Amino acid sequence: RLGSRDYLCKPFKEEELLQAIERIAQEMGLVYTNEQELNRLIGQRIRQERLKQSLTLRQLSERAELTTSQLSQVELGKNAASIWALARISSSLGRQLCELLAGL
Repeated sequence: RLGSRDYLCKPFKEEELLQAIERIAQEMGLVYTNEQELNRLIGQRIRQERLKQSLTLRQLSERAELTTSQLSQVELGKNAASIWALARISSSLGRQLCELLAGL
């Protein structure tokens, strides 16, 4: 585990501190560099959970009141799901939304 001295040397400027925080957050996976990457990760998580429960795309899409095409596009990370759609998907998987997105 690294300490603050591994990232900054005193004295430092405010700009250097902000850059270090941003770099560390990216290294730890706390910040995404683009929307596509986040969509891909969310889609992967949904697909993993769906397959874990042995559900087809059609079954989950019907439960979540989405078209099969919409759900497929979300799983592939090609389209961003609205927060409402994500809530319906997670509920249909028997999960809370925060559980579905935990660690992303």
